[in-house]
Amino acid sequence: MKKLIGLLFLLVLISGCTTSSSPIKKLMDNPDKYLGKEVVVDGQINERFIKLGDPYFSLVDKEGYVLVQSKFDLGKNSNVTVKGIFSNEDGIGYFIKSREVKVK
Repeated sequence: MKKLIGLLFLLVLISGCTTSSSPIKKLMDNPDKYLGKEVVVDGQINERFIKLGDPYFSLVDKEGYVLVQSKFDLGKNSNVTVKGIFSNEDGIGYFIKSREVKVK
């Protein structure tokens, strides 16, 4: 029993010492892994623009950025959580088709 408790303590300690990379970085480093799947990412709206007739914004965090297709009208520098489908289209590249955008 003592060995089990010691092992659990060690595992908790080790897991607390690891650093995790940005969810945006994970998406962009392994796009095929997430393609067509629902993703959730946090970040800050950097710029809003129209591309191929659809509204987009760039979502940035400390390690990367991703485009988000979104009709939600949110201002630049808003901190948000985006839920949507990770997609890829010619002329755009990889992006998230948002289903939900929440201001944090």
